[in-house]
Amino acid sequence: MSDRRTVAITFTLALAVGMLLVALVSASPDVIARRTLEMYTNALVGISVGIAENPYNQIAQQIADREGELTERETSLVASEQALQRRENSIEWKATLAVYSMALSIILFILVGFNFYRDWQRSRVVQTSGPGYAIRIGKK
Repeated sequence: MSDRRTVAITFTLALAVGMLLVALVSASPDVIARRTLEMYTNALVGISVGIAENPYNQIAQQIADREGELTERETSLVASEQALQRRENSIEWKATLAVYSMALSIILFILVGFNFYRDWQRSRVVQTSGPGYAIRIGKK
C-alpha cells in the first residue's frame, strides 16, 4: 500500500475510535446502540466495489441474464401447464358428469314408461258389480 493510503486509513480509524469514545462518555447505552447502527448502515451504503469490464465478466453477465430469462420462461411454462391440467381435469369431470346424468335420465325414462304401462294395465280392469268383484280384460 502507498503511504498516503496508509495514513488515510489510520486517520479514519483514529477518528472512528475517538467518536466512539465521545459517544460512550456522553450518551446512554440505548443512544449508543442506535448511533452505532446508523453509522454502520451509513458505512455499508457508502461502500462500493467495481470491476472494469472485460470479456470474461461480460460473458458472465450475459450468462446470468440468459439464466434469468430461462427461469422466467420456465415459470411461465409451469404456470401454463398447471392451467392446462386444471382445464383437462375439469373437462374430464364434465364428461364424467354428463355420462352419469345421461345414465340417470335413461333410468328415469324407463321407470316413468313402466309406470305409464302399469297405469294403463290397471285401467283395463272393469268392475262389474260390488266391491271386490272385478273382471280383468286382457292377458293374465
